[in-house]
Amino acid sequence: MSKPTHMSKYSMWVGARKGPLYMPSKDTFLFIMAGLVIVFFVVFILGRSSGSVSRRSRYQRRRFDATELYGPRNYRAEPYGQQGSSLWLVFLILLLLGGVVIWQWPLVSSLIPLRVPAVHLPLQQQPSIPFSDTVMGGPDMTAVQVDHVLQGSPAQGIGDELTNLSKQYQIKSSFALAMFHYESNFGREGVARITKSWGNIKCTSGWKCDPTGNYRMYATYADGLADFFEVIKQYYFPEGRTTVASILPKYAPAYDHNNVSKYIASVRRDMQHYQEGQL
Repeated sequence: MSKPTHMSKYSMWVGARKGPLYMPSKDTFLFIMAGLVIVFFVVFILGRSSGSVSRRSRYQRRRFDATELYGPRNYRAEPYGQQGSSLWLVFLILLLLGGVVIWQWPLVSSLIPLRVPAVHLPLQQQPSIPFSDTVMGGPDMTAVQVDHVLQGSPAQGIGDELTNLSKQYQIKSSFALAMFHYESNFGREGVARITKSWGNIKCTSGWKCDPTGNYRMYATYADGLADFFEVIKQYYFPEGRTTVASILPKYAPAYDHNNVSKYIASVRRDMQHYQEGQL
């Protein structure tokens, strides 16, 4: 059984406390507007008639006094109610227009151009390609990027040769740069300052060696780079050693006083930075 409800005057117009405002029907709305128009029309007529009598009496009294003092003059009576009636008429027109707008608000609102605020969507990030330490694949850096990395190095300006050799041997240029960095700090330190070797390759028969007889010597850094690519392709790729983790344990074995894990981590880090443009 439903509970009896009590509807007060307030709730009859606005509905429930948290509900939407009550909107009367069209017939009710027309009845209210007609009543308001009649009320304002009656007030307007009564105000005009009462005001005109008092105004005429004041005008006649002023005319009599002025005639006795200054003689007959042509007084032009101020038209009563012209300004007041205009204001009432404007008010009545505005009232009617407001009623029409409220009554036909869905139609009126559809004619008003709405300005839709711009929605800023977050840029969709490109999926990052996971880093791979494979050394095969050809040049992954431009000659300009290579020369930028080698600024201050005795091998500076070798960017074109490195890019061409990388394409010829299909070995990543980032791998060659990373090896050059770890072995001699780009030719600035160690025996590479004399031998111009790219990877401090052990000297074998048929090669010119350094004064100690341990490392190969080259006329230019470009010659040392070409020999480095040849060694990797000839002695490592046939064994399936195509990644940093598989090449370095043989290239710099632990028994030769090398920290293999540190070497691998350094080369991998440099390769990733170069490939991501962190030069």
